[in-house]
Amino acid sequence: MSPIVEIKNLNSFKFIEQALAFEEKRLRDDYKNWPKEKQKITRGFDSKKGITFEQRRKEEAADYRYFPEPDIPPFSFSSAEIEKIKSSIPELPKEKIVRYIKSGIREDVAEKISKHYQLAEYLESSEELKHDIAVFVAEEVPKIIDQSEISFAEYQKRVPISKIADLINFVGNGIISKTVAKDVFTEMVKSDKVAAEIIKEKGLEQVSDSGEIGAAITEVLGENPDLVKKYQSGKTQVAGFLIGQVMRKTAGKANPQIINKLLVEKINGLSG
Repeated sequence: MSPIVEIKNLNSFKFIEQALAFEEKRLRDDYKNWPKEKQKITRGFDSKKGITFEQRRKEEAADYRYFPEPDIPPFSFSSAEIEKIKSSIPELPKEKIVRYIKSGIREDVAEKISKHYQLAEYLESSEELKHDIAVFVAEEVPKIIDQSEISFAEYQKRVPISKIADLINFVGNGIISKTVAKDVFTEMVKSDKVAAEIIKEKGLEQVSDSGEIGAAITEVLGENPDLVKKYQSGKTQVAGFLIGQVMRKTAGKANPQIINKLLVEKINGLSG
C-alpha cells in the first residue's frame, strides 16, 4: 500500500518541484517494497543534493503522544445552548452575499460590499436593498472617501444612505445621467447639500428635448462627414465617438438613449 509521505524544508517553488520529482521517482522505483499496511512517513529535503531523506515514521496518531489539556475541562452543551450561541453570532459574509443576491444585487457587487463591514452596514441602513444603490455604494463610496481623505464615520455623517437613494432616483427617472450623478455625489460630500439642491443650482437636469438634442447631432454629423460614411459602410463602432461629441456640445446633459436613437435615425436619413 502506498505510504503517505510528508516532505519538510521546502521554502521555494523550485525546491517543491525538485522534491516532488525526486519523490515520485523514488516511490516508483521502490514500488515492490511498499509496506502492506499504510504508513505515514516524514522526509526532509536536501536542497544541495536535490534529494529527500527519511526523518521519521508515524503509523498512528497515538505516536504523536497527544494528551488532554489539563487546564481545560470537558464541556457539554445542550441543543438549546448551541442554538443560542449560533443566534448570537453575527451574519457571516457568505450568508450576507446569499441574502444580497436574493434581493436582486449582482453577485460581484454583493461580494465587494460584504467584505467591507462598514459598507455593508451603510447599505443596510437603507429602507430597501436595491441593486442600483448597492452598485453606487460599492463603486463610488470607497473612491470618494480616499479622494476626500475623510473617515468613513465622517462620510456617513455627511451623506446618509437616504441621500444616495434620492440621487439614484434622479438617475432612474432620467433627470440626470449616471456621469452627472458622480459629479453631484462629489459635491454632496463637499457641501452637505442634497442632490436636488445641487442639480437645481448648477442646472444639471438631463436634456431630453428631441429638438435640442437633434440640433446638436446635426452639428456633430456636419463636422464629421468621414465618420458618417464609415458608419454607413458598416463600421458602426464610430457611433461611440459621435455620441461623445454630442454629449460635449450639450455639456454632458443630453439623454444618452435619446442621442443614440436620434443619431441612428439621422444617419440613416442621410443615406436615403
